[in-house]
Amino acid sequence: TISGSFHRANPANGAGDGVDIAVILNTDTANPLWSEHLDPDNFSKTPFRIRKALVRGQTVRFIVFSGPEGKDGNFDETSLEAVVER
Repeated sequence: TISGSFHRANPANGAGDGVDIAVILNTDTANPLWSEHLDPDNFSKTPFRIRKALVRGQTVRFIVFSGPEGKDGNFDETSLEAVVER
């Protein structure tokens, strides 16, 4: 199980329509393990919980898109990567 939360520390900075957030396996942005949209005025933490069998060598990415995900490929992306070791 992977669990955690996303939080916008400073909602005034970023896209005017908010941001899209996702947790993906390897590079599969088309099929996220979990995704959500945070409105620009959302100060609360957005929790997630994922139950998925993972194997050694897979990469889990926690991503924040500052524009519409996948729209013409024009979006800024910030991510944290974690590699499964056990």
